[in-house]
Amino acid sequence: MKSHLRSSIEPGLQTLHKLWKPFVAIELLGLAIVLSYFNWPPVTAVFDRIAEVKAKVGIAFAAIAMPIACGLLPEVFKSLTRVERGWPRSRLTFMLHNSLLFVVLGVIVEFFYLWMNGWLGTSKTAGTVIAKVCIDQFVYSTFFAVPAITFSFNWRRRDYQLGAALRDVDANWFLREVVPVLLVNWAYWIPMGTLMYTLPTKLTFIYGVIGNAASATLLTAIAGRKASMPTGSVSLRPIPLAIPPVLEATILVDRARSAENQRVEKRDEVGVPT
Repeated sequence: MKSHLRSSIEPGLQTLHKLWKPFVAIELLGLAIVLSYFNWPPVTAVFDRIAEVKAKVGIAFAAIAMPIACGLLPEVFKSLTRVERGWPRSRLTFMLHNSLLFVVLGVIVEFFYLWMNGWLGTSKTAGTVIAKVCIDQFVYSTFFAVPAITFSFNWRRRDYQLGAALRDVDANWFLREVVPVLLVNWAYWIPMGTLMYTLPTKLTFIYGVIGNAASATLLTAIAGRKASMPTGSVSLRPIPLAIPPVLEATILVDRARSAENQRVEKRDEVGVPT
């Protein structure tokens, strides 16, 4: 059990090592947004206006805003920063996959926020904020959102063959695939979620969309800067995809695991007599 737990944690820690600086930068930006909302009337007016539009549009706002932030904008940012050029079929299908995934998750998370408000209330006391963050991260994210996103990517890797994807969900699947991504998700969304739940409830979903879009923007900028570094520069390996942290984590964790498997295979090959 310890070996399984260790092998599931290590890829997540490697990913956090790559992403902790942009995470802190985004979280500081999130703090600035919250402070500005409460202390700078022009910012207050802008966010209140967005909330009015959301109230008029209803659930359609969630079904439109989230896929734009998590599916369309990341690809636009990649093109603007030349992280990726051209629109091959693989890139279009990747964008479509993310967009459709977050249409569904956007609607679900909107109802989730409404349910929490009905159960825990809308006060901004420390106890209420902590309770909402804990339910969000250690119940909703742990047992639904992150596993669903992780499974969706495995389903995509299996060319959308549901039977093949389901066969991968064995007794160790949660530890192997979900836990590494959870570590990254918690590192980003526990601070961001705390800030989010201090805002008026009408802004909860809007702040969540901004959190995803901000991460996409910053990770794209990092990817473009590092990809342009001359050979031999000391840097982290470039981040090739600008997507929300949980999706970025899914890809980087998978990459870290693949690299570890390759090291093990090379070590075994050295030990085999020729």
